[in-house]
Amino acid sequence: VFCKLINRAVPGTIDERVLTTNPSTPEEVVENLTLCVSSAKAIGCNIGELSMVDILSTEESSIMKLFTEIERVTQLSKISVTSNQDLIQLKGKEDVNFFVNLSPEQILIRWVNFHLQTAGHSSLLTNFSSDIKDSVKYLILLSQLSSQCTLEALKDPNPVKKAEAVLRNADLLGCKRYISAEDIVEGVADKNVLFVSNLYSAFPKVERKKNSAIPTSTSTQPTSDVTPVNPSELNEILNSDAGDKREERAAKVWINSLGIDKFVNNIRDELQDGILMLKVLDQIEPGLVNWKKVNMNPNGIYKKIENNNYALELGKKLGFTLVSIAGKDFVDGNTKLVLGKYST
Repeated sequence: VFCKLINRAVPGTIDERVLTTNPSTPEEVVENLTLCVSSAKAIGCNIGELSMVDILSTEESSIMKLFTEIERVTQLSKISVTSNQDLIQLKGKEDVNFFVNLSPEQILIRWVNFHLQTAGHSSLLTNFSSDIKDSVKYLILLSQLSSQCTLEALKDPNPVKKAEAVLRNADLLGCKRYISAEDIVEGVADKNVLFVSNLYSAFPKVERKKNSAIPTSTSTQPTSDVTPVNPSELNEILNSDAGDKREERAAKVWINSLGIDKFVNNIRDELQDGILMLKVLDQIEPGLVNWKKVNMNPNGIYKKIENNNYALELGKKLGFTLVSIAGKDFVDGNTKLVLGKYST
């Protein structure tokens, strides 16, 4: 079942022909579960040290952790400008290519902030943990999605009762899934991402009023300056980007399959400081990286460039084809050149 859920999240991850559909021995069960856990990690499930032994133990917490992560990847895979061009309405002054490559979580934050701003709420969302603990943003968001949802609970000083009101309103919309009042009050990020992605799936349409302000980032300071996008230009960008997306997914699956202590969800963002790439290289050839040369907390752009230049130097030693690529390209998030890192 888990293997089928993984293929639902990212089609083609597991060749189901290698599965034993009716396992009759413990060995066959172990083989299926081992494939399941490794594949879950490969598609970006943050399951930590969870192993097939934990699943075999039938502990509810282990099973729910795996299910929740697979479902998170499934839901987030649906959130992109490619699948819903209405989302381009959330673009601010930044470059179109930059916007279409935002991570699903970043797009979700903009979607929430669009509705908060439409409601005239001054405090915008920046994360799915501390920002939602008081339930205020959820109550306002739900009231924007449907007139069935009231704001009466805003007056209640009890955070748990506010959270319970959020769930009652969500239930009216058929969206009471993945989350509990405790998850909201405690700011459990993964559960909140799932909850908001479910709301988005039910209400994906974005209609921006003329001259209305759109937040250009997760900042609490919105802007009224929005650069329009020509539909034909957008289609051209999305079509030309399709091949890169396939390569990016393949690169993410490959990196995540290496068993490194960090899972890649967004190639552009997570390779910028050079540390992840150096971990990849050190996994390919243990001992290759001299970690004394690495800036482990690169606060500035120059430290990040140094890390990436060092990674490129080591990549050449391993025989990677690295034509016209510099460390700054990684820092700038040049996806096409980043993907070129994986060619040999």
